[in-house]
Amino acid sequence: MSDVAPTTFGRDPKTGQFARGNRASPGNPHIAKVAALKAAIMKTVGPEQMVGVFENLLELAHGAKNDCDKIAASRVIIEYAVGKPPSADVSVELSEGAGITFVIKREGSP
Repeated sequence: MSDVAPTTFGRDPKTGQFARGNRASPGNPHIAKVAALKAAIMKTVGPEQMVGVFENLLELAHGAKNDCDKIAASRVIIEYAVGKPPSADVSVELSEGAGITFVIKREGSP
């Protein structure tokens, strides 16, 4: 048996995430800039402006001449109004003589 402890390579042994102070993971170098931009947007854009943005998207979705523009505008509206759908793991099972079976598992389901 060896008395040497297993190395974690600068990671948290419980979660596997980079541990604080690890030089390989300096963090997001742009986080301060992104935070400042978000703060500026929140100061200048109010509910009235957001209503105007969504009204423009609705007009685009209804009046677009091609399907790509309609789909893109509709998708933005739905994602912000309803929320993004939960991610699903999709696997394909092949068995002889039985054909193809698709298994879709949602987060939190067995």
